[in-house]
Amino acid sequence: MNEEIHNSKKGKAIEYYIICELLKNDFDVYIPVVDLEGVDMIVRNKSGSYIEIQVKARAIKHKASEIYARYEQPKTNLLFVIYDTVKDDFWVIPSLVYNKYARKKIDSVGREQNIVLATDILSDDYYKNEKGIEFLKRALTDPHNVILSKLDLGGKKNGH
Repeated sequence: MNEEIHNSKKGKAIEYYIICELLKNDFDVYIPVVDLEGVDMIVRNKSGSYIEIQVKARAIKHKASEIYARYEQPKTNLLFVIYDTVKDDFWVIPSLVYNKYARKKIDSVGREQNIVLATDILSDDYYKNEKGIEFLKRALTDPHNVILSKLDLGGKKNGH
């Protein structure tokens, strides 16, 4: 099987796993028909607040493992869900935190990507597994997603 097709299928399976986790936690999940801007799903609450999510599945085998993402600008309502296929863990990372550590890299077909090392953003358990789900729940309770904009760029909440 073509490696790119195989990775694409694996990535889609992880997206559906994350959707399942969100549905089990009573989130309303919407899937765009076309993923042109790096948004794999949109999560909305009853008051209309929404968060865009981009899922990244990676085999994180060592501290220097790289996590790639394509996006124009960090946004207060854009989150990355990073799934470690080795340990079966996931982290919910605000794009503001991801962007703090990102550096530019050109991929094999000439597209610019933002890249971080796993240790830069996954070393803090604040966003890991159930804590990541709780973080997402708190973010959605605010109609303007203010919790995300109040984060300092180290991943900790200010004033809470």
